[in-house]
Amino acid sequence: MTDKRLRADFTWVLSGNVLYSACQWGIVVVLAKLGSPAQLGEYALGLAVAAPIILFANLQLRALLACGINGAATVCIRPTASYSYVVVAPVAGSVMVCTRPAPVGAVSG
Repeated sequence: MTDKRLRADFTWVLSGNVLYSACQWGIVVVLAKLGSPAQLGEYALGLAVAAPIILFANLQLRALLACGINGAATVCIRPTASYSYVVVAPVAGSVMVCTRPAPVGAVSG
């Protein structure tokens, strides 16, 4: 029974990641078709700057919420207020860092 559940969980995670990647690729395709090369470059630059900050702030806590490891036994974790603060605070901070205005004159062109 556990083997079937593990297989089902893996299938859901894999399909979610594939769908997320397809959507990201779709955004790039739409920008390339409808926008200018400069707009696509700005998107790529923004993604290159913001993605590491957001990924670091996430700390893969979504996976911990889904299923944490406690010794040898698997324990499912329910979201609590303290856990929500642990998740929300870093993500909110990273969004504030990524959306702060750029210094005037930083980009020439």
